[in-house]
Amino acid sequence: MSDGKPAPAGEISFEPDSAAGNSGPGSMGQIANGKYSLPKDQGVIGGKYIVTITPFDGVPFGESLQGKPLVKAPYVEKVDLPAKNGTLDFKVIQK
Repeated sequence: MSDGKPAPAGEISFEPDSAAGNSGPGSMGQIANGKYSLPKDQGVIGGKYIVTITPFDGVPFGESLQGKPLVKAPYVEKVDLPAKNGTLDFKVIQK
């Protein structure tokens, strides 16, 4: 998050950037305590992706078990992922 603290909860998705020639698989994951992981059998491959992150405060509210959104709109960033396994951190900036 822009305050330097990890998002307590949230969702992250990796969509292949077809405009950049990536037709590989996409994937989604849950954020917990600022960390996420993708299922090994549903992971992404190297190439250009559009990453969408929706961080939540982690305090159940109404029907949302993840709580209230911490940003007005999901954070979106284009990335070029390596072909090998790795770690990628994101700094979500509140707009």
